[in-house]
Amino acid sequence: LGRSMAVLNLRLKGTPVESALRALEEPHARLHQLVERFEREVDLKDRASINRFIEEELLPTFEVVMKHLLDLRELCKRHGCD
Repeated sequence: LGRSMAVLNLRLKGTPVESALRALEEPHARLHQLVERFEREVDLKDRASINRFIEEELLPTFEVVMKHLLDLRELCKRHGCD
């Protein structure tokens, strides 16, 4: 999505789908930031630390991103995303 967001924003500007796409931007960016945080903050030799990060940070953010993607898909079905 990252590379195509600008194109999608232009195509969907002024449509009912635009707000759903905009709502996806922040959680999507946060998901990418979590990768950087994981690499910086998590001890890869500590399985409990890895699991805690995944459960407390990654999965909740991933669920939010997926919700926005599903909302976007539904709006595209209803209104078209051409």
